[in-house]
Amino acid sequence: MKKVESIWAELSAKAQAVSQEVELSEEKKVELSLLDDIKSDIQSLMKLAEDLGDDSRDIISARSRMVKKIDSIESGIKPIDSMISDYESKAKDLGIDGTPQVITNAKNEIAKIRKTANRFRSNFL
Repeated sequence: MKKVESIWAELSAKAQAVSQEVELSEEKKVELSLLDDIKSDIQSLMKLAEDLGDDSRDIISARSRMVKKIDSIESGIKPIDSMISDYESKAKDLGIDGTPQVITNAKNEIAKIRKTANRFRSNFL
């Protein structure tokens, strides 16, 4: 009977050791799984950071194009304003009353264009 008890104790000890090994390997699996999750999450964040860098370069490039366009608008308005002033001055010298519709339309369009350029300059630059 003592022999059976001894064998039983030995088998129980081995079963417990095997059980602990299984538990350890399960812990290791969980640990490895967590490491894989961390690695994957870090890679996702790195990709987002790279995308953010690309986006900022796109914004800087778009901003530069906007500055050039607004500057072109502003420099394009000056000669038109000058031509309108010249026309009005000459018409006044000749005694012509009233403003032709072309001049009125041009002034209105210039005002709209100037307002748009100023809005973009103040909102985006």
